[in-house]
Amino acid sequence: MSQLRRFEKEFVDHEIRTVIFSFDNEVLAKDYVQTTGLTWPILLDPDFSFYRAYGMPKGSWWDLASPVVLAKYGWNMVSGSLPGKRGKDLRQLGGNVLVDPDGLVELNHVSANPHDRPSGRQIIAVASGKN
Repeated sequence: MSQLRRFEKEFVDHEIRTVIFSFDNEVLAKDYVQTTGLTWPILLDPDFSFYRAYGMPKGSWWDLASPVVLAKYGWNMVSGSLPGKRGKDLRQLGGNVLVDPDGLVELNHVSANPHDRPSGRQIIAVASGKN
């Protein structure tokens, strides 16, 4: 999330509105908002309908604990970013979906692991038609 938040001003400049979906309960979502200082709206999806609609599967334990993923978690912790509270479904993978003003999906990035996300620059390029 922090990687995308660095592009918050550029997203606004490119008229990209950001909404976060979470399958966790309201208490964990509020904690996440407080911990991260999130300013974007967060919508709860307790039945995973958003995740299923955009093809975001549950990951295998290897997807969540491969050496690359563990190294990334380690680097984040060394950099001062501690993991948040454990949510409802540890294995649910996420992604990024970019929908244009007409409701057409321009980008549907399904994450292969918890750290697999397009960069803010990639999202802006897609939104600007420069992909």
